[in-house]
Amino acid sequence: KKAAFKTTPSHTSPIRMDAALLPRVRRRRAMPRFLLGAGAVFCLVSASALGFFTTRSLSSSVAATSKTALRAPTMLANPALRPSQQLMPRRFQDTPSGSSMARHSPSGMSRVAAPSTFDGTTPVATGGRGTVAVVGAGLAGLSTAKYLSELGFKPIVVEARDVLGGKVAAWQDEDGDWYETGLHIFFGAYPNMLQLFTELGIQDRLQWKEHTMIFALPEKPGEFSRFDFPPLVPAPLNGIIAILLNTQLLSWSEKVQFAFALLPVIWEEVSGNGQKYVEEMDKYSFSEYMAMLGAPKRVVDEVFIAMSKALAFVKPEDLSATVVLTALNRFLKETEGSKMAFLDGAPPERLCKPMVERIEANGGEVRMKNPLREIVLDDQGKVKHLKIADLEKGGTYELEADAYVPSNHQTIRKIKTTKNNSNLYFPTPSTHAHSLSLFLHTRKHI
Repeated sequence: KKAAFKTTPSHTSPIRMDAALLPRVRRRRAMPRFLLGAGAVFCLVSASALGFFTTRSLSSSVAATSKTALRAPTMLANPALRPSQQLMPRRFQDTPSGSSMARHSPSGMSRVAAPSTFDGTTPVATGGRGTVAVVGAGLAGLSTAKYLSELGFKPIVVEARDVLGGKVAAWQDEDGDWYETGLHIFFGAYPNMLQLFTELGIQDRLQWKEHTMIFALPEKPGEFSRFDFPPLVPAPLNGIIAILLNTQLLSWSEKVQFAFALLPVIWEEVSGNGQKYVEEMDKYSFSEYMAMLGAPKRVVDEVFIAMSKALAFVKPEDLSATVVLTALNRFLKETEGSKMAFLDGAPPERLCKPMVERIEANGGEVRMKNPLREIVLDDQGKVKHLKIADLEKGGTYELEADAYVPSNHQTIRKIKTTKNNSNLYFPTPSTHAHSLSLFLHTRKHI
């Protein structure tokens, strides 16, 4: 109505509208909104039904994928181990039927994990299978060392800093307050991490929140928009309902665009190519990927920018599409995948310290303030030893082991080549930031 009666410049006639025509105009304007709403419901429900009716067929492939993802970390070099000595967490080795371990779930109910003979308390013969040097005391390094120690190896973890945790590190000030480095959160879509909590007996330290995602509204400072996932509704229906019920962040036209943007991901998952599709999208940044699918700009700006910065602390134009799609893929197929939990304290104390205690109890070592200076290779390109600095005692020392496990992608920069091995091929990491190291693969396998 404001537009209809707006005063125009003097050289044109004012725009006028007969009041009798207003009801007809309102009906004509309402029609597109109705069609957009119906279109959004149809697209979203169709997409959810497509995913829902294939849940049974996906369950076996998901289990197989999880099993594969937890295979042994790739060794950087020279693991003189027999094939029968593969570094496989014992729960994935063949065991008698019935010996399963309960897995803690966000709902508080237990899910049955893969068969296990390890009860979390009785280690095998300490160090009997050799020494393994692990670089980095973050979650990847510590969890690797924990499983190695339980399988009879002696892990020696070297960490550059004086604080545990890597990306989940936190510091305590003189007043006793903890300062955390970024977003430390645990999703229901982290089955391997939840399994680790269970094995350490600390699953009660996770504080699960109600199943909702809350986003700030940039245009309305201090106000928030909620995506509430209804209880007892399976995925992906619960996510579709959460999107449909949101009225503050997304208009109906944006919901339609959002639905079309999600269809390729859902279809690839339904057809059994979900993980392959996700990995192939690594050639695009997340911004490029969303533009290619025609996702609404507001969804990208107000939802996915928040996701990309939370996942990797970078902008979506610098982030591989694979990173966000990996999380989104899990959210779409796991009912409690997007449910969130926080630790009841600082991660170094409440999560990392129990892992260190388990490692040391099994005969392993964790050496803090021992940064890696060089990875020294022999003429065949195998690791000869690691050059480690001791910041406490001063000086450097050589660390030799039967096998070497780097737990972060920065380790590749420490490789020292010689004239005899300078032509070795080391794959270059992706142009876009990627939470999975393309060279080392350690986090992927963990």
